[in-house]
Amino acid sequence: MITDLVLANARITSTGLRFLCDALTFMDNMFYLDLSQNCIDDRGVDYLSELLGEGNLSSCPSLRKISLLGNRITVEGAKLLTESALSGNLEYLK
Repeated sequence: MITDLVLANARITSTGLRFLCDALTFMDNMFYLDLSQNCIDDRGVDYLSELLGEGNLSSCPSLRKISLLGNRITVEGAKLLTESALSGNLEYLK
């Protein structure tokens, strides 16, 4: 059972994140996801926002912490992700 997944410096792109988000829907116990220092842009934020959903509509309800430091996310992407985090179950977003 995976609860923490650290994929820092793994050269993950937004396309790769789309596939990862699909897989995360099957990981019922995922608590922490570290995607720092990758190649994720605002398109990837769209996929993460879908994954987070709103409260009980989240596709990954146990996910509480995400780190996205050092990616290519703009102010617009950060706003979208913050809105998703505030309306969902996320407790920590870096």
